[in-house]
Amino acid sequence: MRPRSRTFITIVLLSLISVFAAAPAQASQSAPFPGSFPLPAGFQPEGIAIGPGPYAYFGSRATGAVYRADLRTGAGRIVNPGPGTPRWA
Repeated sequence: MRPRSRTFITIVLLSLISVFAAAPAQASQSAPFPGSFPLPAGFQPEGIAIGPGPYAYFGSRATGAVYRADLRTGAGRIVNPGPGTPRWA
């Protein structure tokens, strides 16, 4: 192999390595996860479950309601209002 072609191949390989090594770092910075989830007023969470998909489910001790939050955005809603009475384990 001639020195010129060896230098060219080395430059190409180093360029590809630097591009692929930097890609995961950029992807993780572009989509941070929320640090907390706003819950409805008076909601007393218990029994947190994860999934299916990117969702977390919270049960309320105060009303028996079930709240579903998107783990990617933090947005959520009550998916089951419950009986409206306190739940004591």
